[in-house]
Amino acid sequence: MPPAPRPRNRERTRRSIVSAARAEFAAHGYAGARMEQIAQRAGVKKELIYHYFRGKEQLFEEVRTSQLADAEADHAFPQSPLADRSQDPASLFSWRFSRMLGDLEWVRLLTWEAAQADVAPPPNEEGRRVTIRKSIAAIKSAQKDGLLPADLDARFLQLAMFSLATYPLAFSQITAMTTGIAASDARFHKAWTAFLQQLGQRLLAQASVKPARKPRSASKGSA
Repeated sequence: MPPAPRPRNRERTRRSIVSAARAEFAAHGYAGARMEQIAQRAGVKKELIYHYFRGKEQLFEEVRTSQLADAEADHAFPQSPLADRSQDPASLFSWRFSRMLGDLEWVRLLTWEAAQADVAPPPNEEGRRVTIRKSIAAIKSAQKDGLLPADLDARFLQLAMFSLATYPLAFSQITAMTTGIAASDARFHKAWTAFLQQLGQRLLAQASVKPARKPRSASKGSA
């Protein structure tokens, strides 16, 4: 009888399977994902997946609960350029877009999750709400410190950052029809980043710009 796998190897194999499943679900959604393809991506036999997970449903929940929550926490506002108070607040929109470009699987998972919202509630919803609330609190703190405009609703500013960074990538067909450039094209990435920087300069940077001091009026007794 062959010896049981070492704990470290078991954990490595499990992580490999979950990572492969994340890529497969991101590419095809739950309905289109195939266990055979997940096994091939992970470099294991399909039967081994059932040693760790009861089936595709449990594997999907693992991806959605842990992987999706981890990615969401990684994109939270506290890791933004404003964590370094010397950074320009105008870069906030473009910063988030660059983070999205670095994790397109997360964008696709969110898209599939939205499409299936009527079937199943978001996984780990309360934990993800906590992450978003922390991000909103960080925005309010930046507003209090004069780094962001205080008259903007922090909740909607958070939502605007999500939208501006995610929508062009999640709905790539609309991006292509609107701009004539594919969302995957480096030219679009460069142009959209520049636009977001410009937009941030118009909407966000004003908070950190101190108004010019008014010249003192001449005294009545002056010549």
